[in-house]
Amino acid sequence: MLAVTFALPEESRDFRSPSPDVVVVHTGMGPQRCRRRMTAFLAETPELYGVISAGYAGGLRPDWPAGTLVLAENYTTPEWLAEACGALAERVTIGRLVSVEAPVESPADKARLRAETGADAVDMETAVLAGLCAERGIPFLSLRVISDSATEELAVPFSVCFDAETERPRISALLGYLLTHPQKILRFAAFVRETAVARKRLALAVQKVIETYRHNTETAIRPHPVAG
Repeated sequence: MLAVTFALPEESRDFRSPSPDVVVVHTGMGPQRCRRRMTAFLAETPELYGVISAGYAGGLRPDWPAGTLVLAENYTTPEWLAEACGALAERVTIGRLVSVEAPVESPADKARLRAETGADAVDMETAVLAGLCAERGIPFLSLRVISDSATEELAVPFSVCFDAETERPRISALLGYLLTHPQKILRFAAFVRETAVARKRLALAVQKVIETYRHNTETAIRPHPVAG
């Protein structure tokens, strides 16, 4: 079985599992929740031949716009990284990812994190997932899409529009914020559109990585004709 992880169902909306042996796992937001859920999943799923960590990431590199696909070279199993690069070609960028405890929202905070770590993008779960897979010898690939660029502040603070404990949008709080900050409405609408495009791009990329992995695996185990 191959597992594709996303923090939240919102991130996996456009991904469709191509077969019963590819399962989607929602780890929840943040390292603690992710560790609990993924540890339980791994204990219940002994026959796992790979994990793809997918989802959104914040941009730290100023020249990466929203929608940029990123393969995290510092977390991905080297052989799988090379294979995914070949499958996605010019559609993906190689970079370094850093995982933190909480969302990083402002350009100043993103610039500071980049200066401290040298990372190109930031998320909250990949480090935990990679560590759990490394402990068990499970091949791991991190494929993320930039949801918010390094140079732009979130149109609406994350804590306003989303409840991290219940993992649900805070619709009333969001509407209240936009009513009192009307200058943010157009930027928030643009963010929603950009995120939808990024989510679809990520889903297609994950599908392509899975197709290539299967093709290469089947080719490797297929018997070769005997000469003579």
